[in-house]
Amino acid sequence: MQEICDELAFRTGVISVLSLPGGEPILAATTGFEEPWLDRVFYYTSELVDLWGGDAVIRSLPLDEPAVLSAVNPAAIADEHPHPFHEAFNRPQGFVDALAIGLTRDDGSIGTIGFNRHADAGLVGPREIEIMQLLLPHLQRAATISRVLEARSIAARQFSAVLDGLTAPIAVVGTDLDLKYANPALNGVLTLSERNLDLVDGQLRLRFAPAQKMLTAALRQAETAGYLPGAAAFGLPIGASTDSVRSLHILPLPPSAADGPLFAIVLAPLSLALESAGPMVASVFGLTRAEQRVFEEIAAGQSVEQVADQLGVAISTVRTHLLRLFAKTETSRQAELVTLAASFLPMTRP
Repeated sequence: MQEICDELAFRTGVISVLSLPGGEPILAATTGFEEPWLDRVFYYTSELVDLWGGDAVIRSLPLDEPAVLSAVNPAAIADEHPHPFHEAFNRPQGFVDALAIGLTRDDGSIGTIGFNRHADAGLVGPREIEIMQLLLPHLQRAATISRVLEARSIAARQFSAVLDGLTAPIAVVGTDLDLKYANPALNGVLTLSERNLDLVDGQLRLRFAPAQKMLTAALRQAETAGYLPGAAAFGLPIGASTDSVRSLHILPLPPSAADGPLFAIVLAPLSLALESAGPMVASVFGLTRAEQRVFEEIAAGQSVEQVADQLGVAISTVRTHLLRLFAKTETSRQAELVTLAASFLPMTRP
């Protein structure tokens, strides 16, 4: 991306996979941005979709042609354009135009490589479009190969995790946590008086409410989107019962024709600390990078005003992300977010 910027007089480059219709980033990498803009770019992803004309316009753009902002939505680059992304992000940095190449597109996401043009270089012209047209199939192929390699890497780590944990309590469940199989170690846990999970009407139920909420959210996403959040195998604190059973890992298994998606639930010792809460909560509940930052600051006891000052954004922006946090985590108060984060602290047996 940096070499393309140098050759074609672009100031910055971004490769990203955004969820649709909201425009939240699934994957993102950048070049050319300076602080604090590098961090702030993740706060305006949904506004960026709107700047190009909205979800319908973006979906209508052909994947085999570069798209230029000044051609797709000329009003977006006008000096008097009141769009918040233009005023808060583009104009302060001197950006006057952008070029984007579609990498992938499906019902739930769109992948692009985009480049911003500074006022010093003027609008994107025919030469830039022609060269990017030549590069387009190579960039798309590179993105496809990267996704395949990443998928294989994740699968290898998942199977390795299963092999390493065969002596731990293990359950095989469907997306509704209906129990398909339990090994003897898990059955032993279910007989403990100080256990942290139950079997209710054939379904596993965690006694630790935050853990139940996160586990349900993860499997719900797997059912609707076809994949688990994040790397799919992670440690989730489930409350203290025994020294050896304090967290769980979710590992996707090959689906069954009769039972549909299946997951191995592996119980293990707790090996998380408070700093693990942000990435974990973001992964399970699908938080954007900006929402994760707000969650981490709120969880640390900061007020909305303090978070805005810390992140260098408006108070209204923090409040917007806080409302999204409440919706995604099914909470309604900042204190509940603090409790959610606190569940990652090491616990002692009663």
